[in-house]
Amino acid sequence: GTAVTIGDAYTRMFVLPGGNSITLNYGTFSQAITGASFATVAGVTTITATVSSTSGLAAGETVTVAITGFSTHNPNGDFTVTSVPSGTTFTFVVLTAPTGSGSGGTVTMAPSGWWWQAL
Repeated sequence: GTAVTIGDAYTRMFVLPGGNSITLNYGTFSQAITGASFATVAGVTTITATVSSTSGLAAGETVTVAITGFSTHNPNGDFTVTSVPSGTTFTFVVLTAPTGSGSGGTVTMAPSGWWWQAL
């Protein structure tokens, strides 16, 4: 069979034989951060951020993060994703540990090509 393509210049949905499909997007990945926590182990501080979906994020990607709510040292800037442990969380390392817990913010990834979204 042949895959059917549906979409515009920035979105392509491929319907595969057997009814499975996959959507490819070109553009900015952007998600609201709904919470964040941190852990410091052996001097390395890792932030775990919660979003509605990590579809399109992978370890090694550079993202721009703006997190609010920590008492000190809100992580804001460009960071490398170190892991995507679930469909709703990703991690990155910061130089200075914050205090408290994060309550919101955003994460964006500049267009670097097509990224996938499983349906």
